[in-house]
Amino acid sequence: MELYFGIIIGLIIATLFFIVVAFFRSGIDKKVDIIEQVLERKEKGYIFEPEDEQDIIRKEKIEENNKLGLDTPFDELR
Repeated sequence: MELYFGIIIGLIIATLFFIVVAFFRSGIDKKVDIIEQVLERKEKGYIFEPEDEQDIIRKEKIEENNKLGLDTPFDELR
């Protein structure tokens, strides 16, 4: 008799647990959807900053060395 009582109580507890988890999951999903929508709206605009003169010179030096088939040492990029 105690075995059956334990099984029934265990099933009731498991059912209540899944009901509570399912209830809170829907609320969490709604909040996550709202956050995703806000982030999508903010990603539409982006500011492109112009490259520095040093970066342009470095890229040109790397391209020159690639055309010649040479590796570019770090000393040349400073």
